[in-house]
Amino acid sequence: MDMDVDQKATGHVNISTAAKKELARKTGGKMARRVYYTEDIANEILGRLAEGETLTSICADKHLPTTWAVMDWVRTDKEGFQKRYEEARKHFFIRLADESLDIADDNSRDWKTIHRRGGDITVPDTEVVNRSKLRVEQRRWILSKVLPKEFGDYQQDDKATELAAGVMEIIKLVAGMAKQKVIPAEIIDITPRLE
Repeated sequence: MDMDVDQKATGHVNISTAAKKELARKTGGKMARRVYYTEDIANEILGRLAEGETLTSICADKHLPTTWAVMDWVRTDKEGFQKRYEEARKHFFIRLADESLDIADDNSRDWKTIHRRGGDITVPDTEVVNRSKLRVEQRRWILSKVLPKEFGDYQQDDKATELAAGVMEIIKLVAGMAKQKVIPAEIIDITPRLE
C-alpha cells in the first residue's frame, strides 16, 4: 500500500487516495468512522445507554463512533467520560430490573384460543410464557453479575468478609514466619493420649 509518510514533521501518517481506495476494496468498502469526542456525542451515547439501548445498537448509527472508540473513551477517562458512562450503565441495569417486573407481571398474551369443531377452547400459550420466563431469567442473571451487591442471590455479610480477611492475614503472617524460620522447627504432638 502506497503511503506518504511525514512522521518527523507532523507525527501523522498521510494515506494517499489510491491507498484509501485499496484499503476500502480489501475491507469490503467498510472504512472505520472517524468521530471525535464532543460533549453532544457523549451526551447522546450516555442518554441512549441509560434509556436501555445497547452500546452496539447505538454505535451502529453512522454519525456516532464505533464501540471500540467509546470503550477507549471509558478506558482513558476522556474528559470525565468514565464516571458518566458507569452511571449510565448502572441506570440501564436498574431499568433492566424494572423491565423484569413488567415482563413477569404482563399476562396479556399468556392465553390463546384454539378453534375446534366442538367449540373454542382457551389454553396457555406455552411459547409466550416460556419466552417471558427466559427474558426475566436472562435479565436476572445479568444483574446478579454486574451488580451482585444489589441483585446477587445472597447478600454478603461484611463482618464475615472482614473475619475471613483477618484469618487470611494471620495465615500469611505465619507462613512468612515459617519461611524465615522464626517459628521453632520442632514438631509438637498434640494428639490425645489414651491411658
